[in-house]
Amino acid sequence: LNNYMTIELKAKKSRNVKIISLIIMAINIAVMAAWLSNFQSVLSAFSGDQFMGFTSAVSFFLLSLGVLTSQKRSNSILLLSKVAIVSVLIISVLTIGQYLFNFDNVVNVFDLKFSSRLPFWVSICFLLIGGAIWGMHSKSNVINKITQYCY
Repeated sequence: LNNYMTIELKAKKSRNVKIISLIIMAINIAVMAAWLSNFQSVLSAFSGDQFMGFTSAVSFFLLSLGVLTSQKRSNSILLLSKVAIVSVLIISVLTIGQYLFNFDNVVNVFDLKFSSRLPFWVSICFLLIGGAIWGMHSKSNVINKITQYCY
């Protein structure tokens, strides 16, 4: 009976993770579409200021994609999850590098077109979240425990 309850709870957790990931992906697709179509009134409808930058929307989308695809056990799908999470880590590190070392990089393409450079602390948050998601799916128990306690 106890094993059945554990399986049932895992199934509910997996379903909830999928639903939340899909909702976050849909919101960020809408934000990216608004940026790409230059529909600024949608982006500032809530607060009168920019709702979310393009690079933030891309990063949130990639994190959600990484979490969603990590629910599957297919090697090709798990590779997609890893690529999405590593992409967020790269964007974060490059953006932090822009602030600390004052250099331009490939992320600057987003900055110039959409004027939406990630704020420094947001980059650090994406770095930590990406690292936590990466660590949660590690096969090493040590990394899993460190990830749980640190993040």
